[in-house]
Amino acid sequence: MPAFKAFYLLPLTTYRTPLRSDTLWGKLAWAIRLLYGEKELEKLIESYESGGPEAFYISSAFPFGIKEEKNELLHFLPRPMLPPPLTEDRQDDFLSQKMAMRRKKKLAKIAHYGLEQWEYVAGAGELVSTESAAFQAPKQLTTHMTHVTIDRATGSTLSLNNGGQLFHSPEKFMKPDKKAGFDKTGLFFLAQGNTTKVETALRFLRHIGLGGDRTTGKGTFELYKTADFDLKSPATPNAVMTLSLFHPTAEERLDLEKIAGQDERYLNYKLVRRQGRMSPEFMVSSRYQKDIIPYFEEGSTFPISAFKNHLAAGFNPPAMKDLPENPARQYGHALFVPINIK
Repeated sequence: MPAFKAFYLLPLTTYRTPLRSDTLWGKLAWAIRLLYGEKELEKLIESYESGGPEAFYISSAFPFGIKEEKNELLHFLPRPMLPPPLTEDRQDDFLSQKMAMRRKKKLAKIAHYGLEQWEYVAGAGELVSTESAAFQAPKQLTTHMTHVTIDRATGSTLSLNNGGQLFHSPEKFMKPDKKAGFDKTGLFFLAQGNTTKVETALRFLRHIGLGGDRTTGKGTFELYKTADFDLKSPATPNAVMTLSLFHPTAEERLDLEKIAGQDERYLNYKLVRRQGRMSPEFMVSSRYQKDIIPYFEEGSTFPISAFKNHLAAGFNPPAMKDLPENPARQYGHALFVPINIK
């Protein structure tokens, strides 16, 4: 049975918002509400707390490339955050240590590994040459769009301090990468659980876009395809890596603190703080900014014994704790894959 369902998106325009798991889930949940009604959305949100059958768990979006001549589709996953090598594994002479550190520094700049290279690093596959296309992930390029501030009262350009009010906003885009041999490039994400409504939601969202500035045509995409997706697993995994942003429960945080001293080589992570805005149609007060929520980033690793239920690790915290009447949630579940850290 396939471990995951993969969804492949080909961007048709620039997009303002990076498609990380919390953003993706929020857009999917919003689409489910519009397509199936508010009761279906409430049932979905409740299923994450009760362990009901409606829940689905997703990763963030990662790059993929298509080589049409060879009929190849190459996947790229986030580089696992690994500890430094053990002392006995290091070379004795200074020059060897210096070159090893330079290689490590070079590899640390790589955000994504090709699937075969990732499986090797995870302890589940054969070695792939570091000079191969395994490291040449399609790039998400950035451009800056210039805007002018409009005076809402007059409908003309706002003038302050004897001048107009220009501002710039970054936008991302992807394009064919002939140097790497990719005829098409895009983003894919993985999902587990009840994914029956995910494809329908994506087919709806492709018409209105994902992320910021949707009303000006940003964030539109083609749903290239969906497919079953398997990852090789190591024979003896000792850790798990998250493919999504991960917000653990209070109990899971305590368990991590207890285990950290015993299995510290398996606990490697970066933290990021996320704060979104409430869509106007869901606001229950004049406040529009959601709470700041800390997450473990994609690629963070944890001891395999730290979690009782790998599929349902983490939880969806309230978007606004001080407004209990607001039912909005931020996605915080981990999508774990087993790895072996040496």
